[in-house]
Amino acid sequence: MRYNFTHLLFVSFCFLSFTGISQTTATSKSVVINGVSVIDPREKPTSFAPFLKNLEAPTPGGSSLKSHILDQKIKAGNKYPARSSRSTNIDFGTAPDPVVINEMNMRKYIGPIDREDIYNGGTPLDNTMSMSKDYLLASVNSFLWAYDITGDSNLFVDDKGSTYNITFAEFGQDYITDPAVEFPFDPKLVYVPEHDKFIFLFLSGRKPSDSKIIVGFSSTNDPRDPWNVYMLPGNPRGVDQWTDFPMVGFDKNDMYLSINLLKANTSWQKGFQGSIVWQVPMEEGFEGDSNLNTTMYDDILYDGGNIRNLTPVQKGDLKSQNESGFTFLSNRNFDIDNDSLFVIEIDSNKQLTVSTKQLPQKYGVPPNGIQADDDPNDLTDGLQTNDARFLGATQYYNSQGARYTEFVGNTMDFSTGRSGIYHGLIQTMGDHTHLQTNIIGVDSLDFGYPNIEYVHNGQGCYEGTLIAFNHTSFTTNAGISAIRHSNIEGASGYSNIIRLKEGDGYVRRLSGSYERWGDYFGIQSVPGHPDQVYTAGFYGTDKRSSSTWFNRISVTDTLPFKAPYTSENGDYMKSTVSVTVEPENGFAPYSILWWDGTTEFTHSFNAMMVDQASMQVSDAKGCVITELVNIDNSTPSTNTKLYPNPVSDEVNLTFYVSSNTKGSFGIYDMAGKLIVNLGELEILEGANSFTFSTRPLLKGAYILLIKDEGDNNISKQTFIKL
Repeated sequence: MRYNFTHLLFVSFCFLSFTGISQTTATSKSVVINGVSVIDPREKPTSFAPFLKNLEAPTPGGSSLKSHILDQKIKAGNKYPARSSRSTNIDFGTAPDPVVINEMNMRKYIGPIDREDIYNGGTPLDNTMSMSKDYLLASVNSFLWAYDITGDSNLFVDDKGSTYNITFAEFGQDYITDPAVEFPFDPKLVYVPEHDKFIFLFLSGRKPSDSKIIVGFSSTNDPRDPWNVYMLPGNPRGVDQWTDFPMVGFDKNDMYLSINLLKANTSWQKGFQGSIVWQVPMEEGFEGDSNLNTTMYDDILYDGGNIRNLTPVQKGDLKSQNESGFTFLSNRNFDIDNDSLFVIEIDSNKQLTVSTKQLPQKYGVPPNGIQADDDPNDLTDGLQTNDARFLGATQYYNSQGARYTEFVGNTMDFSTGRSGIYHGLIQTMGDHTHLQTNIIGVDSLDFGYPNIEYVHNGQGCYEGTLIAFNHTSFTTNAGISAIRHSNIEGASGYSNIIRLKEGDGYVRRLSGSYERWGDYFGIQSVPGHPDQVYTAGFYGTDKRSSSTWFNRISVTDTLPFKAPYTSENGDYMKSTVSVTVEPENGFAPYSILWWDGTTEFTHSFNAMMVDQASMQVSDAKGCVITELVNIDNSTPSTNTKLYPNPVSDEVNLTFYVSSNTKGSFGIYDMAGKLIVNLGELEILEGANSFTFSTRPLLKGAYILLIKDEGDNNISKQTFIKL
């Protein structure tokens, strides 16, 4: 798996200090990462790579911190003892329930003996996943696994047909000196739709001398092709510290990676040395540049104190993704109860500021999740839930332009004394900010390690999120659950909690009083299907072990909002057209706006003056769709086909020409103005297929126009961008 490797050098320059809002300080500096390793997953490893793995992987923050968390759990359990009562004022069932479309486990095939089996992950499992239209990537401690979604088969397959995976040691072989000592851990996977490529990263080493961050960028959209692999220093200050607990997000240009710095062999009170953020240009990584020109943000303080565990707020919709800058959230995660929220923002000028907000509902250190073989009176027993840090967040705009930030994390459910899910929402409209929080829980189950993903109905309407998480109880084996949060017109509502996977047994891999549940939960919307989500969660197997279970889930609120129409030509030279629109589905009452300002559902106009009429139809919940009325009475060509229409990410056009020509391709608005010049391409006689991405376009109606070298129209097709 080894290609063109040069040694990495840590180079820093241009040190900048700045102050954000009151009581906030931070620093940034440019860091050039020199050297790139290229690994090829198709190459057979030449090393036997013997590796002994201790199942008891470190708790985030180290052993001394683990002791402190257990002590906090005892105090919290005594203050809020478990009891049977209604756990929340959430009115479950006000939003439609998610529906499971497909499901499977993380499986492998052994060719020589013609046998299928499942993969048992490490301890903790640390599920992470990403997916494109064709491929699913997943990782647990400590390997990378891949699946061909369209072909319904394992992707990493040897010449005997057997499944293999890529170990962390193999992926980072040019940087990891001794895997048995460094013990690589904490994987993260990202799919970047703008590039149609993947990012894979993990940590290695737990001492100042060997701590490092391994970051790989796929060179193509096929995970089997070579990856460009870089190493970021895990001890960037050059002192007695090491890197722990990575969290990752991205915008249109950069990847943002937050980590915690810990001092070796120090108590938890003094051991935490602050969180830092790495801003890494994705284009350089995907292209395999020999240098990565990164920015490191350090000394992120509020009121003189370090802020811990910066959770990336992933940009969900296209409007958010086109905005520059990035946001993180944090809290007082070790407290028995607290209501503080920290908002960390990096703007387009690489200036970092911190602000605080008071949440309307407190969170706190959760109890461990109870299993069938646990002692319910031992507050340190059970599936480890760690602390109350936020674990996932997303941002999006609704149809009226209000910005929403939703976030989730573990918490004590104070009404039951069980472990629940803390769900927060920040609504911003102009200068007004509204905060809303709920604790998702029931009195019969413990919930843990949630993650969250932005969803809508496929038309950019009925915005909200899917929240997925792990569950367990004394009588329910460790499995996976999910809930839909709908945010139509600011009216927050939840579906019922649905079971995605029932565990096949309880988990018992460690000899101590508790088991590791896993520090992460994998989740991502399905490319091209914003009303669907893929999840990767933790479940107990029938062999007292744990593995990963995948679900593809539909979260569509209603049938697609439509605006079908009928048209009639007038008698005088057929020049007058009367169009009547009758909306379907959605939420009544409806309104309409024609291109010329008319607001009636029946509209008459002179067809000789208009090539195409456009209309915007809105429902009572703010869903707006744009429709085109084709008033050309000529028979449309059966040789031309544009699909899908409407479109969310990619258009495909099939067309025919009678002879070779050079074609010019352009996207126009409905007024005929050129919006995007797609260039000139050689077109060969016969059938041709043309595709392009519509992700950079805003919502609305457009015309795709193809002309030959004589400026004659080859194809003129209208389409709707969702």
